[in-house]
Amino acid sequence: MNKIKRLLYFNSIAKEMCGHSKCLDILFSRLFLKVPYNLYVDLCFYDVPWNERSKYILDHAIYALRYNPGVTRTNHDDKRDIMKKIYPYLKRKIILDTSTMSKSDFIAFCEGLESFFYKPTDGDSGVGIKKYYIKNYKIEDLYQIIKTSKVGILEETIKQHPKMMSLNPDAVSTIRFMIFKHEAGAKILFSSLRTSITKGSVIDNAGAGGCFANIDIEKGEIWKNAYSECIAFKSFTKDLKPLIGKDGIEKHPLTGTKFVGFKIPYYNEAKEMVLEVADNINFFNRRLLGFDIAISKDGPLIVEVNANRPGICALYQIARKDTPLKAKFENMLESYSNN
Repeated sequence: MNKIKRLLYFNSIAKEMCGHSKCLDILFSRLFLKVPYNLYVDLCFYDVPWNERSKYILDHAIYALRYNPGVTRTNHDDKRDIMKKIYPYLKRKIILDTSTMSKSDFIAFCEGLESFFYKPTDGDSGVGIKKYYIKNYKIEDLYQIIKTSKVGILEETIKQHPKMMSLNPDAVSTIRFMIFKHEAGAKILFSSLRTSITKGSVIDNAGAGGCFANIDIEKGEIWKNAYSECIAFKSFTKDLKPLIGKDGIEKHPLTGTKFVGFKIPYYNEAKEMVLEVADNINFFNRRLLGFDIAISKDGPLIVEVNANRPGICALYQIARKDTPLKAKFENMLESYSNN
């Protein structure tokens, strides 16, 4: 989509949200404040005074570039490198590299499982992730499907806690912990719940159309309505208006479970685990990390660790779109850096 088409597209969304065209306002915000078109909509800047807009986090990559060596605005980590580091904490069946997987390895992996996930090694925002139900295939055919796919990782499907199932039984809803590492010990900057809102979808990523809601770190419960980001959807419809509007959505659209007040099982245990892992494992000397945690009936499990550009804007600023958080976030980073 070229620049003019992008401008007109996001203006059409803004117009739907506020009732009139904001084309020039979007353009000037981009030129003078460097506001991405999609964030203009996601942060409801059509209702935000001009002098307040620079107080929002508008570019999460600058923090990753500052604190995460080797990271650029476009590169991706090889998931195998990360998974090898956290392997002792995964507590489920894993094949770390399908390129070296033999047929006997695959058969042994599938034994006793109903399903598994395939994840490409260089995926982002859930792109390329697939869930396979073993009973639907001959084992030889399924093996060939995996071997002819891009090199990836296979993971046993996590059976999540019944409380988490009440949000969405079709997908594992995960908890993202944003961690900042420093010499005195890792710190949790913020925490969010992510869940799929599309029937049948098994991916909870914000970039794949899922929604997210902020968690009170002390109480372990959601304290604001859930939101999504407009760029995750190929086209805008009126049904998406509550998801990207100022008020968010009060209940999960598939199950009716209320977000605010939803208490995360084993949340304290999850906090302890991510801090332990962050303190004990060196992730390429990177300091800003995003831990994705699933909650099983027996406790928290690590799904993966994002050591590249771990979603600061979407999962923190967009979920708090009524409050500019740039100064608060930078103060946290500076404070923890000095401890």
